[in-house]
Amino acid sequence: MDFFDYQYYLEQNPGLRHLNAPEAYYHYINTGKHENRICKKTPINDITNITIVLHLFKTNLWDEMTTYINNVKRVFSRVHILVTIPLEHPIETTIKKQYTDAIVIPVENRGVDVLPFIISVQYIRKHNVPTDFILKMHTKITGNTRDKLYNWRQELLGPITDYDNLLILQQLFQRVDNIGCVQAQKCCVPKTIDSEYKYNLLGIRHICKTFPHVEESWSDFNAGNMFWINNEVLDEYLTEPLIEFLVPKFREGKPPCNFTGPYVEYICERLFTGNFCFKKKNILVNEYPICERALFFSQTPACYQPKVFSIYKPEEQMELTGCFPKPKV
Repeated sequence: MDFFDYQYYLEQNPGLRHLNAPEAYYHYINTGKHENRICKKTPINDITNITIVLHLFKTNLWDEMTTYINNVKRVFSRVHILVTIPLEHPIETTIKKQYTDAIVIPVENRGVDVLPFIISVQYIRKHNVPTDFILKMHTKITGNTRDKLYNWRQELLGPITDYDNLLILQQLFQRVDNIGCVQAQKCCVPKTIDSEYKYNLLGIRHICKTFPHVEESWSDFNAGNMFWINNEVLDEYLTEPLIEFLVPKFREGKPPCNFTGPYVEYICERLFTGNFCFKKKNILVNEYPICERALFFSQTPACYQPKVFSIYKPEEQMELTGCFPKPKV
């Protein structure tokens, strides 16, 4: 039973702590395996190709960004690092000194973090960088007091780059088919928020009409635009014709408020994890301090990880509830 770690299995499944070692093993064989429960801590993934895409606009945050990068490199052995930086900035020397194989691309201050991300995706495609999943990061400094996201950047990146969480996530990347995106639960917001920002809905509707391959429906999106995304999803939806449509519309600097008009930067934020991932299996990394279980029973097999992971399909949640899914305790 080298593949099964009794102590780790009970640690990850508090509801099973009454089982002895043979009982826990048979539980995994008969039930847990089919629910994608993790039975052993596997520290190194040498199968999945990862590309970290970082827009380093606030270069003073480089040291913090390296903590996230290093956690990923501790778990995945096949990691490419692609960093976009402000034009003519000397930070490239520092980056190359720390990560000699890093790809550094100077970009103009346009389209906030979205245009640099698209430029990075184009680079990956042009140079055939082996990529199964992309970790999208940027140096966000704003907060969101209304939703109690006072440390928004850390709340976006912390859960999805935490070392212990990555040990589980890297196994889910191998086990679960049709993954769309992975994001922090607290930064996943329902589509209904755009009842306040109707220009976003108009903008998305226009894109879907112009590009019928883009899913017209969506239920939620990542507020803050930092997440893992399956590169196959980008290949399917972020096509070159769509890119050619979007790029000329990006503004210099930060766009005005959502209230004043449709701005492509805000629309793309919804497209990436909303429309693009609507028919995929998306993973939420949860933080429920009083719950032993955070699980959406929205598909079979389900993924069970206490206090940590939930897998759901937006399409199915919309059919069941008509709204953003809520955790079942």
